[in-house]
Amino acid sequence: MMEPSDKAKVRAERLARYSFSVAIRPDNSSAKPIISAMKQARTNDSKLRKEISKSSQKAVHIAEANRMNGPGIYVDQYLRNFLAEYNNRIFHGEGINQPSSFNILGAFVEPDEECLVLNLLSENHFSVNFNFVLDYLTLPETNHKYDDLIKDLNEFEIYECHILGGYSSLEIADSMELKFFGFACVREADELSIMALLGKKVENLEKEQIQDKPQIFPGKESFLSDAPYDVSDIEIVAGEGIVPIIALSRISLSNQKSQGHLEQWRIRAEVAIWFP
Repeated sequence: MMEPSDKAKVRAERLARYSFSVAIRPDNSSAKPIISAMKQARTNDSKLRKEISKSSQKAVHIAEANRMNGPGIYVDQYLRNFLAEYNNRIFHGEGINQPSSFNILGAFVEPDEECLVLNLLSENHFSVNFNFVLDYLTLPETNHKYDDLIKDLNEFEIYECHILGGYSSLEIADSMELKFFGFACVREADELSIMALLGKKVENLEKEQIQDKPQIFPGKESFLSDAPYDVSDIEIVAGEGIVPIIALSRISLSNQKSQGHLEQWRIRAEVAIWFP
């Protein structure tokens, strides 16, 4: 087990403050004295009210900047969509209840220094010809060592690799033809978290709207806006009939153990929310 770096210690402190902040909720009995004191302070202190308002506006602007920034390449877009969902939950007072994707993609983000909002870690973007990569990886004499990535990848930096000139076909074990668009990864100590963007070709895209509010876990009703909800299939590339599949994985570079899952998504249009 690697000793935590100085970066890791600073980030752990920010995450601890984030966890404490999002736990201050009316349904948390231990937080009620804090909530009461905060309400009283806001009532009595006009300067504090202005500071809170200023901080809240700044958090919204940071979240919007994160959503609109970046090179606009496929992998980066979906990574920012995830981030937008996490911040959306914070703004709805549900930052403590993040979707299952946060278990892996939480490694890609960190709390802001001043506001209750999440930012992406610094990013490195690459365009890669994966045919050359696959040729190299399948050479019999190539000696692959996972732990080499510990020294090759800077800790807490996102590395995004995009298909050079578009996307390519990829067949997996069950013979389902997939399109591979690229991946993003980040290293924390000896653990590598990965998000891969693939696409599945469909003959007929489903077009569907739900007039009534969909079922949702109790207490999460604030995530829903007014019906109707567009739950139609979306395309990664307009006119290609390819719907997104996101593969999330976490790998220990020391012992090569991993965990992850594969999901086919349908977007809830207008509200930019994905439910686990």
